[in-house]
Amino acid sequence: MPTTPDPDMGNSVQGRGLLSSWRVYPKIAARLRARIASGEYAPGELLPAEGALCEEFGISRNTVRRALADVEAEGLVITIPSKGRMVRVPDQLTREPYLYMALAKALREEITTGVLAPGAAMPSEDALQRRFNVSRATTRSAVQLLQREGVVVIGHGKRRFVAERPDSRRDRLPREPRLYRAVASTLRQEIAAGVPAPGMAMPSNAAIQRRFGVSWTTARSALRTLQREDLITVGTGNRWFVRQPDVHS
Repeated sequence: MPTTPDPDMGNSVQGRGLLSSWRVYPKIAARLRARIASGEYAPGELLPAEGALCEEFGISRNTVRRALADVEAEGLVITIPSKGRMVRVPDQLTREPYLYMALAKALREEITTGVLAPGAAMPSEDALQRRFNVSRATTRSAVQLLQREGVVVIGHGKRRFVAERPDSRRDRLPREPRLYRAVASTLRQEIAAGVPAPGMAMPSNAAIQRRFGVSWTTARSALRTLQREDLITVGTGNRWFVRQPDVHS
């Protein structure tokens, strides 16, 4: 049996139109947010269908969809194809108030450390969805935030790339008899400082070339020097990784 429309919500179905929906949907989003926070909608549980929410609040489907889109953009729910919207199970990304901000922070750190080097193509939205287990709306909001910060730009074919920094100068290397030793010396100091940390990937050969303005051979020789010193090792996909310290019993 249909429920009585919530007096706080209005009734956009009965002729209040677009203006009403813009006034009402933030209230619907707040209700859903509160139910998730209280555990009424538990992590991993499907939200009521759009039709059920329309009937409960006495509002239009468009208004419900706007409210759900807000909650999804905040990372509180994700869309499961052919099933509906599910309350997101907390994970390591939820340390930030909104999930897209946490995703943007993770990508920003990869850009800062050179994992995603200036001029490199950003991972696609599909790749980010699979990697971080987030919705398309969350990935899009994260990348758009980086665009507003000038960290990411749109290039050919509407693909997104890490922004070049024309005002930044290449890292100056200390004078060494051979240039690869200078590159290795700088990378060695960064490893000792924990950037990157043990077990983490080293910047790629191409990223080192761009950063220091050196040749492919020089970058490769620097990495091999660190490998001979047992500071880094070759892992999956021929990527270089900082060696994990030996654990002595």
